[in-house]
Amino acid sequence: MEDDRRFEFRENSRVDNADAHRAVRASVTDADATFRTVCPAGRELSIARTKLEEALFWANAAIARGGS
Repeated sequence: MEDDRRFEFRENSRVDNADAHRAVRASVTDADATFRTVCPAGRELSIARTKLEEALFWANAAIARGGS
């Protein structure tokens, strides 16, 4: 069950997952650059960038956990 695995310790992600982690990071980095280019500085941009950080965290967690 997924809930049983949620807080398990995991060793560093396998080498074969490195490309997936890099792809996610590149995608989020590109989105962040776009946001900073087209959005005016302010609370909304700050929140949008925080949500990108959260998305990166959760995507990397999904990769590390290997699915459900």
